[in-house]
Amino acid sequence: MSNLILVVDDNRALCNVIQDALQKAGLAVRVAHNGKQCLAAVAAERPDVVVLDVKMPVMDGYKTLRELRRNPKTNLLPVVLLTGNPGEPGELAGWMAGIDRYLAKPCDIVRLVSVVKELLPTPARA
Repeated sequence: MSNLILVVDDNRALCNVIQDALQKAGLAVRVAHNGKQCLAAVAAERPDVVVLDVKMPVMDGYKTLRELRRNPKTNLLPVVLLTGNPGEPGELAGWMAGIDRYLAKPCDIVRLVSVVKELLPTPARA
């Protein structure tokens, strides 16, 4: 069974690129296009890692992240925050909200796949 990654971004073309790259790396991928959809997707089928955009309609990435961190079932869920507006205030807000990694758009897709793989849970040792 492959690991499940949830990609959350309102840019559908970017979601397709990220989804293709992650699937080629052997990972299962689900997609959501705003924070509200993200929370519903996480509740329906808990992913191993969430790749989360900041600026989205309905619910932005920061609010979505705060909701994930408030929930005891998802408070340790690894989150990679993506933003098209890189810089210290946004990055600091992400770290303060509890992200695990921060990547600025446009991001190197190979780097994104590498970061996601780093955050995957390791199998239990017998």
